[in-house]
Amino acid sequence: MAKEELKSLLTPSFMAIIIIISALLSWISINAVMFVSYFTHFFSFGNNWWGLAPGPFLMISFVILARYFHPSLRKKIDPKRLNILWGVASVTVMMSSFRFPLCLSAWFPIRFNDPWKGVLSHLIPTYFFPDEDVLRPALEGGFPTPWSDWLPAIAFWVVYGLSMYFLALSIALIFRRLYIDIEMLPFPVAQAANEVVMLVAATGKSEEAGSETSRVRFSRPRLVLLGIGVGFLFYLPWILRMSFPWFPSIYGWEASPWIGHAGVLNLEAAIPALHYMLPMACLYAAFNPVVIGIGLFMSLDMLFSAWIAWIIFEIIIPVILANAGLYPSPGPFSSSSRYWLFGHTGPYRAVAIFDIGAMYFGLALWPIIFNWRYIVDIIKSIGKPKPDEVEREGLTYRAIFIMFILACIVLGACCVVAGTGFISVPVLIFFAILGILSVGIRVHGEAVTFMDSIQHFHSGNLYNVLFQGYTDEMVDQKYYMTMVIGHDLFGRTFVNLPGGVAAYTMDSFKLQKYTGVSMRDLIVSQSIAAVISIVVALTTMINLWYSVGILKTPGGNTAYWWLWWIIPSQMPSGAVTRPEAPYWHYSLLGFCITGAVMFLRARFPWFPLNATGLCIGATTAQAFQGIAAGYLVSWIIKYAVIKFAGAKVFDSYVIPFTGGWISGWFLAILLGTILATVKFFYPW
Repeated sequence: MAKEELKSLLTPSFMAIIIIISALLSWISINAVMFVSYFTHFFSFGNNWWGLAPGPFLMISFVILARYFHPSLRKKIDPKRLNILWGVASVTVMMSSFRFPLCLSAWFPIRFNDPWKGVLSHLIPTYFFPDEDVLRPALEGGFPTPWSDWLPAIAFWVVYGLSMYFLALSIALIFRRLYIDIEMLPFPVAQAANEVVMLVAATGKSEEAGSETSRVRFSRPRLVLLGIGVGFLFYLPWILRMSFPWFPSIYGWEASPWIGHAGVLNLEAAIPALHYMLPMACLYAAFNPVVIGIGLFMSLDMLFSAWIAWIIFEIIIPVILANAGLYPSPGPFSSSSRYWLFGHTGPYRAVAIFDIGAMYFGLALWPIIFNWRYIVDIIKSIGKPKPDEVEREGLTYRAIFIMFILACIVLGACCVVAGTGFISVPVLIFFAILGILSVGIRVHGEAVTFMDSIQHFHSGNLYNVLFQGYTDEMVDQKYYMTMVIGHDLFGRTFVNLPGGVAAYTMDSFKLQKYTGVSMRDLIVSQSIAAVISIVVALTTMINLWYSVGILKTPGGNTAYWWLWWIIPSQMPSGAVTRPEAPYWHYSLLGFCITGAVMFLRARFPWFPLNATGLCIGATTAQAFQGIAAGYLVSWIIKYAVIKFAGAKVFDSYVIPFTGGWISGWFLAILLGTILATVKFFYPW
């Protein structure tokens, strides 16, 4: 029986299906972000600021739907195969989405209309991005694609993207057992996905399911399906409003007091008196039900810590400092602007404390420090592999570390070829690894959301470590390409690559605990999907530029990043990218806070605070997106239901309905994407 369970599901026919799905989904994903005129963070199959990627949810939803309409598929589609397809779809959309590779359109303004064109354009190698003569026809479209001129750049980006993928994959494999088997992080996205996956096991325990797959009661699948339907219907008016201007605005999300993110309320705009009563406070609130819903899959201590940290660190302390005259009162009429002000300047410098020290370094390094025996055990396994390693991890740790080292070498070579020089490479890769461990794995594993601030302090850290004192006159290729890669490729694209890849790979591994699928099957299928998707995504995007025109496509026209803000004179302290120097002692304080909270939480079960939750409430996750405020509602709902109805009721009824609701949100996103694409070609 054990041998039967280890038998690979990757038959030639299933492999062909995986290749076709990856190519097709990659093509669809790129078209979606190119032609959607709405807010592309939501109308994208890849990751968004909330850490939720529609692509994998839609994949398993449609496969299950096909299973119901075609009885012959019922024996062929089981939880294990759905787990594989989830992983394939996850990697595919991360390699073909808004942040990557659409970020490459950033170099169009540098080539043509950037005020520093004479300084910057010649610093960008043509094998990194072609020159003006090659790019000019792509501005308005209607021309054949000059594939021969693009071949060096395509080769560069394929190698770069795959090295990032394997870096993320190897780190996920190294820390899989620590975070999933030992610490047992919840990985809420995987739990929500499991509610949908287990629809195929609705008649009881699946014969193919793993040891942790629980029997599904008859009511559970009905609640999941009910959640899908109700969730879709709830978001349908918003989708129709975004698609048809004449459709009435049911929720009012398109205008004040709501901000650009669907369902995020600006409390100051809703209650103007708060602007003066709470000067410098960050008062965004993510009341979108999908944010509140995903919060229900999180631990109570994480939710509690998030909203407590918001109240203390982004309301009480800024208000006290503003009333003391240390910051403007009442301050800017924007939560994000206020956070940039007290986060970067003056006596507080919260970005240095929480974004950099507590989250970026603390959440990445303290788990390694506290679990040093785990690291030692893995290092020992490199020299002497354990008998169950391949079955448990899919590869030996020796093979995993070889993958990690090769990924670092190739990624470093890409940086050098791009013009960063050798000295910048270890710093760039070290910061990328920190981001994967902190935001990509730890934050996503407990709190889902991604922080958009990562690219800002990423480039600020690079400047302070490598180029302190540089002026505009000193800008050379090493400076510019290091800062470009640090800000845009290791930072701005982090939501998808490598952070999104690491996050959703860990979700796939967490899902494997429920389905029992072979780890080797997951690794092989996802890696094939990575190769297929990045090639299809790049060629599809470039072809659309020349056939349609980048200035005519809504997605391509809104993807210009801030490549000129990394010029020294455009990086004033406290404005965009780095806290006011010196700030490392602030970061050290944040690092120590994370370590203390993690230690106390592990040592004393009654200790109520969670380090990840503190980072959610005290960083841009709340200031920019209102996440902690949404998690306050999640905490109230979860606490009340468990307190008055019991944990069994919460798990049996609230969780399956919520898992379905999240899938309903993604179905609504799909409808919005289809309508936006049709509207582009046939305006109404």
